[in-house]
Amino acid sequence: MKIPVFVRSSGERTTELCLHSVVAAGFPAGCLNIFDNTGKAFWNVLVRSLKAAADSLESHVLVIDADVVMFPNACELISACIESRPQFARIEFQRICKFTTKTRGIHLYNVRRLQNEIIPELSRVPEDHLKPESELIRRLYLRGVADVQHTGPTVAWHDFEQYFAHIYAKMALRAMRDPIMHDVLRIRASQHPSDADYAVALSGFRDGLRLGREALNHPRRSYDDKPALARIPAVYAGLALTARAPRSAPTGGEAYGREQNRAQALR
Repeated sequence: MKIPVFVRSSGERTTELCLHSVVAAGFPAGCLNIFDNTGKAFWNVLVRSLKAAADSLESHVLVIDADVVMFPNACELISACIESRPQFARIEFQRICKFTTKTRGIHLYNVRRLQNEIIPELSRVPEDHLKPESELIRRLYLRGVADVQHTGPTVAWHDFEQYFAHIYAKMALRAMRDPIMHDVLRIRASQHPSDADYAVALSGFRDGLRLGREALNHPRRSYDDKPALARIPAVYAGLALTARAPRSAPTGGEAYGREQNRAQALR
């Protein structure tokens, strides 16, 4: 079964690793599509990726972000879901996230349903919405498209080995969307006191809480990460950190590294 994969990248450190993991998981390299959205609002890449996916000649397509690394058996798990639920409009698979509990975010779309039901609804979602993809699914569900919210098994790791700047900005945004996550983040950080990722994440989250929603942006508008990113030099200085070098894909028999081993412990 061919499953085209559409990868949305905003300059994540794991972009190359993500692409490598997709092919290593069994998805055909010739069906891999990459969308660079660096420096642009998420709405832009959401529209581009879904419209391109809707043009696919295959029955189903997978849409992911470049901050994930797929499990080696991801294609097998996803193919099994297609065989058991071929008519479902959308199945959202889970990810093991470094900073939160298991999260959804690996999107499998039925191409026919994408063309006929999902793309038409996309035009009704405000372009400046903070979470346009979640809003799209919410609107479809309220319209009676109940099978747009089905959850599949866990197939990927999420947010491991990212740039410190991305971690900081993402956690500042997370503080706006889900302030209660602060407790989960503090627990994770206490379990890994030597991991600088958690120190950066806590700094970003606490700054997001302190600055408040209006300072970062209105809660229903697109997130502008410039105020958060402007603080990165001060964050580096305060934590005695330097910017990370780019992360390349593994070569030969190289594993994904210590982060993969830690991710296994979080399962």
